[in-house]
Amino acid sequence: DGKVKVSITGFEGTALSQMERLLKEKLSPWVEFQQIFSQACQLLVVGLSGHTNTGRLRKQQLARRWNIPVFLVEDFYAKVLELSAM
Repeated sequence: DGKVKVSITGFEGTALSQMERLLKEKLSPWVEFQQIFSQACQLLVVGLSGHTNTGRLRKQQLARRWNIPVFLVEDFYAKVLELSAM
């Protein structure tokens, strides 16, 4: 269907809710939110909240192994704003 499959890591609380809402609602014409990170994902967005770095680091290692681009959340927001201005 042409949508980019996106997964997230490193978010909790309000930041997690806001990111999920952004991906599921506002960006839904272009993005398919993947609850589970797998090789099927095409992009991993990394936040810096969360009580443990272990899961976030593991997902980043897997993304590199699977050649999945990784964006820090700030870079992801900047890219979304850039594309929305086109």
